[in-house]
Amino acid sequence: MSRLNWEGGMEYFSFGLYSLAGTVLFPALYVAFRSFKYVGAVIEREELPKDMVLPKVILWAVFGLALGSFAQPQVNKIAECGKNGLNVLDCYLQKH
Repeated sequence: MSRLNWEGGMEYFSFGLYSLAGTVLFPALYVAFRSFKYVGAVIEREELPKDMVLPKVILWAVFGLALGSFAQPQVNKIAECGKNGLNVLDCYLQKH
């Protein structure tokens, strides 16, 4: 359950660069590791992976979007503290 801030937005969830990065990074990592698994099976002459890729890519994209959206407000707070020339750790902890 997220708290609402005074502006009416959600304090712990927002979309931004980290949301986009999570949406791209997590499926890319899944595909890369699956590719390693596939190449390893070909080299060892074992049975190839038979899992369905597209549903897992979609699930990893949704997971990455959610994780990135929870990280975005935290990064914004840290950037705001640094921009104001304050000690980032002290400023960040005061905002929580």
